[in-house]
Amino acid sequence: MPGIQVRLGHLRVEKNQSWHYAVKAALKKIGVEEEAFTEHFEFKPRLEQKGVDTRITLDIVRLAQRRVYTAAILVAGDRDLAEPVRVAQDEGCLMFVAIPTGGGLAPELRQLADEVVCLEKTELETLFEIA
Repeated sequence: MPGIQVRLGHLRVEKNQSWHYAVKAALKKIGVEEEAFTEHFEFKPRLEQKGVDTRITLDIVRLAQRRVYTAAILVAGDRDLAEPVRVAQDEGCLMFVAIPTGGGLAPELRQLADEVVCLEKTELETLFEIA
């Protein structure tokens, strides 16, 4: 879509989360076979996307300093993005933060944003609909 950039990082798979060990130890202690337990429950790996905040930060700061934009809509709520938002504002840019309804928003980012907009699921689907 013209005017929209998506920043993707890489996925890191954490196969054995710390709570998995605790559950497995508890099962062993009470005499439940792990195989019997996993017939009803699956220990799934956790996927984490890494590197996205860094890419967004670089874009916000570089493009603001080059005067590429005067206003931006950041669809994120992470506290790590508060400082780049502050830098962009120091460069004269308006920074709007949009979050999905019910999504998290760090207090630092809420306080800095020129405006916070909550987007309903249907609005997000319309925004990112691929024609």
